[in-house]
Amino acid sequence: MAQVITAEDADGRSYVRRAMNKLAELGLAETNGKDGKHQIWNLTPAGQKALADGNELPPRPKAGTGAKAVKAGFGHHGVAVTDMILTYGGREHLTDWQVEVNHACKEPGLRFNTDAVLALPTKTSEVRIFELDNGTMSQAPLAKEVRDYECYAGHRVWEGARGTHGRTFPFWRRRYTRSQTFPRLHVVLAGKGRSTCSTTASKCSPTT
Repeated sequence: MAQVITAEDADGRSYVRRAMNKLAELGLAETNGKDGKHQIWNLTPAGQKALADGNELPPRPKAGTGAKAVKAGFGHHGVAVTDMILTYGGREHLTDWQVEVNHACKEPGLRFNTDAVLALPTKTSEVRIFELDNGTMSQAPLAKEVRDYECYAGHRVWEGARGTHGRTFPFWRRRYTRSQTFPRLHVVLAGKGRSTCSTTASKCSPTT
C-alpha cells in the first residue's frame, strides 16, 4: 500500500486520484459519496488489515471513518481534517500522521479522540496535536476539550517496585516516549465566517 501512495516524483490531485483508484482495484479502498466535486475515500476492511499487518498504522476500529461516518454527517469534517493536515504539514515537512487518535486516561476519567497527530519533530517534541472545529462547536465544549488536554498533560503515574520509594512520571510519556515536553496543541478554527487557515496554538504543560 505504501508503494502505491508514496511513489517517487508524484504530486498533485491527479496523482492522488490514480493512487486511490489503484487501491480500489486492489480492494483496499472504496468511495462513499462526494464533497462537492471530490470523492470521499475510505479504507475497506481489507485495506485496514493491510495497514495493520504492515505496521504502517495501528488499527482503530472506533475511528470516525467509512460509510457509516459519512451517512452520520462526518464526511465534511473528515475532508476538513485532511485539508488541515496538508495545509500545515505539506509533503516537504510531514513524515507521518494519524487521525482519530484515542487519548484515554482511566484514573482522571478522560477519554477523547484527537482529530490529528502530526509527526513534526522538534528538539523537545516528536509530534503536534490538532483539534479542528469546522464552525459547529460553541465556546463551552471547545474550552472543555482544551481543559481535557491540560488534565491529560498534567496527570502523573507512580512507578517503582513494591517496597521502594519509586517515583512518578507524566502519564503522556507512555505514548510520546521521545518527547521532553507535552506536544503542542493546535486548535484550528475553520468553517463559515472563519479563516480556513486560522490557527491558535496552546502548549499544555504539566500542572504542579
